[in-house]
Amino acid sequence: MATGADVVVSPLVQVLLHKLDSSVMSDFGKQWSTREELDDLSAILQLINRMVSSIEDMQIRDPCLPIFLGDLRQFVFKATVTVDNFIYEAHRQSVSGKIEIKEKIESKYLNLISSDKWCHDETERRLQTISSLDKRIKSSSIIDDSEIFGRREMANDVINLLLSDKYDMKKVPVFSIVGIGGIGKTTLAQLIYNDEKVVEHFEVRAWVCVSEESNIIKITRSILESMTKGKWDIENLQPLQCELQTSLSGKRFLLVLDDIWFEDRKTWDAVRVPLNVAAKKGSRIVVTTRTRKVSSIMNSIETIDLEGLPYEDGWQLFKFKAFIDDEIYDTHPNLKRIGENFVKKCKGVALAVKTLGGLLYNELDVNKWTSILESEMWELEGDDEILPALRLSYYHLPTHLKLCFAYCSLSPKDYIFDKKALVRLWMAEGFIACKQVEIMEDLSGKYFDELYYRSFFQKYSGYYGNTFVMHDLMHDLAESISKGLYLRVEEGKSERNGSIISEKAHYISMIDAQPESSMVKELYKYKDLSTLIFFSSSRCDWHIPSDLFEQYRCLLVLDLSGNDGLDSLPDSIGNLKHLCFLNLNYTGIEVLPDSLCSLYNLQTLMLEHCYKLDEIPENIGNLINLQYIEMNKDM
Repeated sequence: MATGADVVVSPLVQVLLHKLDSSVMSDFGKQWSTREELDDLSAILQLINRMVSSIEDMQIRDPCLPIFLGDLRQFVFKATVTVDNFIYEAHRQSVSGKIEIKEKIESKYLNLISSDKWCHDETERRLQTISSLDKRIKSSSIIDDSEIFGRREMANDVINLLLSDKYDMKKVPVFSIVGIGGIGKTTLAQLIYNDEKVVEHFEVRAWVCVSEESNIIKITRSILESMTKGKWDIENLQPLQCELQTSLSGKRFLLVLDDIWFEDRKTWDAVRVPLNVAAKKGSRIVVTTRTRKVSSIMNSIETIDLEGLPYEDGWQLFKFKAFIDDEIYDTHPNLKRIGENFVKKCKGVALAVKTLGGLLYNELDVNKWTSILESEMWELEGDDEILPALRLSYYHLPTHLKLCFAYCSLSPKDYIFDKKALVRLWMAEGFIACKQVEIMEDLSGKYFDELYYRSFFQKYSGYYGNTFVMHDLMHDLAESISKGLYLRVEEGKSERNGSIISEKAHYISMIDAQPESSMVKELYKYKDLSTLIFFSSSRCDWHIPSDLFEQYRCLLVLDLSGNDGLDSLPDSIGNLKHLCFLNLNYTGIEVLPDSLCSLYNLQTLMLEHCYKLDEIPENIGNLINLQYIEMNKDM
């Protein structure tokens, strides 16, 4: 399986292809006679995208792939910088009103990229050798009752809803169980499906694991086969629907559709037709899904938002999986203490509890338990089921959402996201594929909503406005996906890892950084950063080194907010010609340099609570792409 930052190669390619297709690149490609080179680059990117998509979709395991994909990622970044240079030059000439004849340095560099024989040949070879198939394990209605801890009370509540006659209507009512991967949706559905009252009440019961399937014929056939306990080879939809309708006619049925991903209302409407026609009064459909959007599409009568296991239930489950019997548990109090910490870290996610317990089954070495606890087990790659279970949610995201989700790993855990600020960061990074700037924020807002509907975010009720948080395990997933590409460096936690910053990292956030710390000094080694964000849990008071901006000619996002000691910006800020997002909120900034007005790609400038700043530069109008400027009303 491709792991780490390599799984975000495909969305990076999509971002670059979108830039190549822009009107700016088209016009200046003709002006500088580089259209042929641009077309060659586009062809290579299409080839890369085909290969990487195959790897991600099939979840191929190959120890050589991470290295190869890492090289491809560097190639894409190199090409992106070159294309961004073209775009900046286009904006610069637009502001100056002069069309200059430049040396074709950029064109030669672009030609070098597009004719990279290694990249083309190696990608072609890899694409031809990919033949593995994705072999996912499908769920069934069978349940091991001995491994169930908790959920029974909720199961009884849902059963009472199913058996109630208040939901009888023309269409078969749908009850949706919604929650993140590994939380226990399938387990709850199995408890309901196998309950004695349910078995007695419904004349026919059927369980279908839908998973990623979206083909109407295949889904209908699976329902028919589960209902009739037979095999059907019919390939056409209408005769399948007729057989299903006939087999259900006059019968009260319960249908469980487990792990639904498709979000097309037409697909559901087509699947539902024979069920509605044949249904006897009292028939019910139960679906499990990770997204609220599925629940909405199916017009669910009731949506059960499944939360984590209570601590005591989680602890009982962990004990069952980790200890052979109570005697061992009673005679090893240190293991009990560590185990309790494991359960707390799992935050109620049943799959995580089961996996950790199974990993430590009959393992009595306290040092091993301690080592796993301190290493944050769910960050490790391997055969464990914790992150792979959640990672499936990532694999099923549309390409345009993958970078947006991985990007959130830059924030510290338990960070409260402001929707408006986050979507503007995505816009600055180029994650929003939209040619019309005026609707870009609306589209990026929809991207966020899609992630929210899929349970990647949870609503935060402590603040007013659109604020959200991310479940700890979702945050761990984002870190795992983005490893080596997005890097969060925390003061006091970097020494154990040796080198602080990976030379391949392009997006870096610094948590509670101190001016003289090694983590700040090491930033000077890296000239290809796209993003630099400083987070601080309390107000900091230090100056940005005047030569820092000389290093980062490729920077797209710079967030210096919360720094009281920042009273000015060096003129070298003007060198950041690709900069799209600049956050100076809550700083001591007193004056903005005129060179700021040459940042023609700048989209967002944040100056709120900069009480020492009295005015902005006269030529601020040169920022032709500035969409959002936020400042105090009295400025």
